[in-house]
Amino acid sequence: MKYKHWIYLAFFNLLIVALLGLTLRYKMTYPLPIVNQKFLQHGHSHFALTGWVTQILMVYVSYHVASFIHHNHFKKYQWLLWGNAVSAYGMLFSFPIQGYAAVSIISSTAAVLISFVFAFYIWRDINRSGIRHPMFKWFKASTLFSVLSAVGLGWMVYLMITKNINGNYRLASLYLFLHMQYNGWFLFTCFGLLVKQLKDAGLYHKNWVWFFWAGIFCSIPTYFFSVPWLKVPLGLKTWIITAAVLQVIAWFIILTKEKKSLQKLFSTVPKIARTLIFLSAFAYSIKVFLQLGSVVPSLGKIVFGYRSIIIGYLHLVFLGVITLFVLGYAFGWGIKKILPVSRIGIITFFSGVILSELALMVQGFFALSYIKVPYIREVLIAVTAGMFIGALFLNIGLYQQKKENKP
Repeated sequence: MKYKHWIYLAFFNLLIVALLGLTLRYKMTYPLPIVNQKFLQHGHSHFALTGWVTQILMVYVSYHVASFIHHNHFKKYQWLLWGNAVSAYGMLFSFPIQGYAAVSIISSTAAVLISFVFAFYIWRDINRSGIRHPMFKWFKASTLFSVLSAVGLGWMVYLMITKNINGNYRLASLYLFLHMQYNGWFLFTCFGLLVKQLKDAGLYHKNWVWFFWAGIFCSIPTYFFSVPWLKVPLGLKTWIITAAVLQVIAWFIILTKEKKSLQKLFSTVPKIARTLIFLSAFAYSIKVFLQLGSVVPSLGKIVFGYRSIIIGYLHLVFLGVITLFVLGYAFGWGIKKILPVSRIGIITFFSGVILSELALMVQGFFALSYIKVPYIREVLIAVTAGMFIGALFLNIGLYQQKKENKP
């Protein structure tokens, strides 16, 4: 399958993720006996991670690395891309029906094994190319984080086998997996893609090297913001505080020192792509400042002590930072022709993302005072429906474009 066809498949998967999210929101408010909420939630989260973000990032990484080997080398990755897609759909259909059972466990295990093999292929091909491109170290780091995220899954499996019912340990294992995925595999790949475009445009500077190593230094300690109940030694606590401050400083330096080069780069892409990447950068700024605020123990316990706030934070990174960047990258350097229906879809989708974050923030803020916001669940259903409609229009536009490109 061709490069763009894999992108189209990933965007179709985004539509399915949005539909599952809408169904979950509806189930939380109105009766829907046919749906097991816990099972569907597992299916939604696993497919969102594997079928949407991991799928499209694997396509981008393998395509760009393969281009340094041979113009046909991308075909060598096809079986891994198919394997990941099949695993994702296996989880999509099995989790909502049976939860954690034979098929879903086999599918999720297959996805993890494929990520291991994918990381091996990427490292091997980067070393084989003999070329020192700055994006390579970002891709190497991101795939390494993808492998390391399996530690969280392994911990979770161990707790299940030993029948350990300690809720804090189970949350800690889940958050370890998500942290390595979100702040490692996802984020480092996205920055690697941006660095690739800067280098190709002759706008890459050494500030990005420092930013990379600052990200590596901060990657492990920032996990502990997710588990404020764990007691850590003084040395580790110092590392955590230093990391929180350092990543804010590093991001500030990039935004100020690289402002002109970033503006010059984005001036060459469609306005809608610039808007998406700007919103992604704004969401990332909120993320690092939230982590900085979590240095205060009482604030950290508040932030990660309420479900709506935790969901809001996860959505901030997954939708606000990662998904908006991926959309901006696709329409900035991949699918450059944007049909009107696709444009409407993109605007509707990111409007839904913004409104969803605002609604979750309001819900979480009032939850601190044990106040229930009237009609907040209905509002969340409406904005989630907006994201689904946006993803639907986006896919309709891509389908029309695909038909137009046929001879």
